[in-house]
Amino acid sequence: MERLDKATVATMLAGMCTFLNVYSTQPLLPLLRETFHASELEVSLTVSATIFATALTAPIIGMIAERRGRKKVIVPSLFLLTIPTALAATSTSLGALIFWRFARAFSCPASSLSCLPT
Repeated sequence: MERLDKATVATMLAGMCTFLNVYSTQPLLPLLRETFHASELEVSLTVSATIFATALTAPIIGMIAERRGRKKVIVPSLFLLTIPTALAATSTSLGALIFWRFARAFSCPASSLSCLPT
């Protein structure tokens, strides 16, 4: 079995941790339902919107990364990921939370590029 170097392991962990945020609201759905006085369907959009946006942007991000290079796509995406994530954390309405989670998902596919072999 081939050993992985520390940089490869760190990069793979960073890519995987980005997707942990995709499902982070799933255990909070009952609390979100109570807090925002919303239905199960409405609060489940916090997960669905993120997955939908990721699915929309993954092919585009992949093409850009192939053309420009992975590092030139991954690094800015990771920085851009922090803005909508912070705004989602400060959301005062369910609509705002869904919007910011949808927006943050546009940066998600780029971080997963680090997990793919070159």
